[in-house]
Amino acid sequence: MFQLIPKFLQNGDCFIDIGAHIGYYSVLAAKIVGIEGKVFAFEPELSNYQKILENISLNSLNNISLCNLAVGSETKQTQLFFNQDNDGGHALWDVGKHPFNQKSLGNQTMQNIQQSTLDDILVRQKDIGQIKMIKIDTEGAELDVIKGAVNTFSQYNVPYIICEINRFGLQQMGTNEKELREFMDSLKYETYLITSDEINPLVKLPIDKYYQTSHIFNVLFTKQNKMINQES
Repeated sequence: MFQLIPKFLQNGDCFIDIGAHIGYYSVLAAKIVGIEGKVFAFEPELSNYQKILENISLNSLNNISLCNLAVGSETKQTQLFFNQDNDGGHALWDVGKHPFNQKSLGNQTMQNIQQSTLDDILVRQKDIGQIKMIKIDTEGAELDVIKGAVNTFSQYNVPYIICEINRFGLQQMGTNEKELREFMDSLKYETYLITSDEINPLVKLPIDKYYQTSHIFNVLFTKQNKMINQES
């Protein structure tokens, strides 16, 4: 995924990072978009949020707007379940249910947190500029995030959305990959599988085709009929 951000972002763009973890992609994007650009980063877990603050300071960046909250389909109080096995795996569902999270199974910890929609957050912002790319990595809550960002997608004509596909997490949130991709198709976005191939990192996935894997993976949603130049 890291190769796509420099490929599509340029100076002056806006990048939105939902589920920013410790800020790797936020920092990368901030360096690309420069002082004329803007990065909005959202991370609900406090220790990760503090690490992002440290990374912003270490890199002397002043173009990242960081928010310690969850993003979803409505503004409300919700519960965040802490993943004791993976600090990038905190979620809005009981992470102890995943077979890999043995520490979390034996030590369930959760906290009430604030959630808002991307639409509500951005309507209060000024001089956002062109939102070129949104990254969504929310451990299965991606469709919920997208439903709260439909106005943003439309108003800013957002061309690129990087989205994690965590099938187990989606199921825990009451949905699945099919519903997620069909919703994006209804918004006129096409789906591309993000691969590790440096020459051809994107493989188009027709609406009725699915990547055969048991692992978590990432896709790029891009506006239909938009030319993607993989040679640049």
